[in-house]
Amino acid sequence: MLWLSQSGSKVVKRDDDLAASLGLNIDASKALPDIILVDLGDEESGSDMLFVFTEVVATDGPIHASRKVVLTELAVDAGFELHHLAFVSAYLDRSSAVFKKNVPDLAWGSFVWFAAEPDHVVTLQDGGDVKLSWLLK
Repeated sequence: MLWLSQSGSKVVKRDDDLAASLGLNIDASKALPDIILVDLGDEESGSDMLFVFTEVVATDGPIHASRKVVLTELAVDAGFELHHLAFVSAYLDRSSAVFKKNVPDLAWGSFVWFAAEPDHVVTLQDGGDVKLSWLLK
């Protein structure tokens, strides 16, 4: 875990050494997600590294398009490519009022996870040249 914060911009945990070693400049005064997870991967080159930017949505604040752009810039400025990034909005369940309210604003190219169904993820697939049959594989 690279970063953990809670409502009110209070930083609960951060790993500044890991961030520095990855070239990430994390400014706590900026609007950051609730959680930044880093899977360092198995390849020495870092080619399979993954950053997971996660918003835990209790009332508002999912990963929407403009938020995704800001978080993408943070990683790209450190030299990471788009395939190293994932964006997750986490909710209690699919029937929650806040999820229903946020659906129109969720960013394409992101994921939605529900605590009530932890083994499942909703993918908001981005891109016009994707065939439905590819998604079934």
